[in-house]
Parts: sequence; structure tokens; C-alpha cells
Amino acid sequence: MRAALLTLISLLPISGTAFANRVVFLGTVQLEDQRDYERIFLPPCDRSPDNRVDYIQFSVSNYPVQIRAVNVTFGNGETRYFNMDAVFYPREATRWFNLDRGTRERCVRMIEVWGRAKIPANYIRQKAGIHFYGY
Repeated sequence: MRAALLTLISLLPISGTAFANRVVFLGTVQLEDQRDYERIFLPPCDRSPDNRVDYIQFSVSNYPVQIRAVNVTFGNGETRYFNMDAVFYPREATRWFNLDRGTRERCVRMIEVWGRAKIPANYIRQKAGIHFYGY
């Protein structure tokens, strides 16, 4: 029993490392303080295998943002709509959103974001960044 437990514990760092190496950066959008719409175009999957992912997550930098919706378009033309309607703060990351109920990876071709940044009035022409990741 003890040997089996030690073997299991010794394998834990390997599985964590494999997961950490799989997270890929998909792109960044910049939102202004007015209602804004931005999108990221990703290359075709045959040229960039990094945009084949099962899950997607985003984090916020600079200023708080109010995200109304995120739209993910896949290589086959299908679209997945995530209705957020929430405020996210700098250095805050969302949970991982599942892109498919199956086990196959999806080819992400475009990410669209609807929202606005909550920038103080005396910071004219500033933007909030939203960074997208996948695994």
C-alpha cells in the first residue's frame, strides 16, 4: 500500500507539468470606456496548431471591464456564445470554459468580445486589455 501511494505521489508533478506546458496564448483585445466590440482573428489550424483547444479562459489587465458577451467561432463555421454580463478586475481570470462536450479539440478561428472598460474620467485614451488563453 505504501509503495503504491509513493508511486502515485511521484507521478503528480509530471501530470502538472504536462498541463502547464499545454496552455497557449490565443491573443489580446483592448476595450475602451465606451461600449466596445473587438475581435481576434486566429490563423488556420493547419498553419498554427496552437489554436486547437478544448477550453478557453481570459484574464484582465490595466482596468476593470464589464463583459457582456464572448463569441468563439470555430474553423468549421460553428459559433459558441458565452453570455457573461459581469465585471472583471485587473489580474482576475475567469474559469475555464468548455468549448465542446466531446473529447476532441476545437479549432478556434475568431474570438469576439462585447463590453466596456471602467476607466476613471481623468485617464483619457486609456484601454483595458483582455488576454485569451486555451488548453
